[in-house]
Amino acid sequence: MEYLFAIIVFFSILGVKWVREPERKKTEKTCRAPAEPDRKETAREESTMALNTISLIAEAFDSHEIKYRVTETEDISFIEAGYGISGGPTVRFLFFVRPDNGNDVQMRISGLMNKVGSEKRGVILEACNRVNNEMRFLKFYLDKDGDLFGQSDIPSAISADCVGECCFELFVRSMQILDRCYHYFPEAYYSSPTAEKSELLLNTLNALKDLRDNPITIPTDAERKDRSES
Repeated sequence: MEYLFAIIVFFSILGVKWVREPERKKTEKTCRAPAEPDRKETAREESTMALNTISLIAEAFDSHEIKYRVTETEDISFIEAGYGISGGPTVRFLFFVRPDNGNDVQMRISGLMNKVGSEKRGVILEACNRVNNEMRFLKFYLDKDGDLFGQSDIPSAISADCVGECCFELFVRSMQILDRCYHYFPEAYYSSPTAEKSELLLNTLNALKDLRDNPITIPTDAERKDRSES
């Protein structure tokens, strides 16, 4: 009897092991680390986000009848709009969208002034400081090639409901600033003397000073007659 009881207990324990083994394997299967995200899928999602922001800006420009052009590349997407400054050049407004940071929009204005020489950069930078100090929303700077740019940025945390209208408002405000203050740049460029002009002006002043100290006298007709008779 005891022998029979021992056999029953042995097979009971063995049966429990058979039942629990699949459960352990199942638990191990569910605890595996998740697979790494597909990089192509992530890039596709970021590109879609950028296009969504571009679409919102384009929608706002359409509603205000602003002409523009959309450019899309693998690295960046942007909207381009032109504007003719009163008494100045036609410039390009570029609204760049970064696909990896929400509704982050960077506005740049190109074509303001190109290839400013080293002898003129000082006065142009002074003009930049003047406009930057007088105006809000838009800042100006010279890049390493001597090209003059305007710039502004929209916070990346701005909502999708506002990003298009914010870009339009920034576009309008920038046009107003350019119409009002652009003349500072050509005035600084063309009215300030270069090193050669400064040297010529100094030489002229020295010549006038020498003429004042040593005046040239012209004899009168009587003096010339007396000299000829003598």
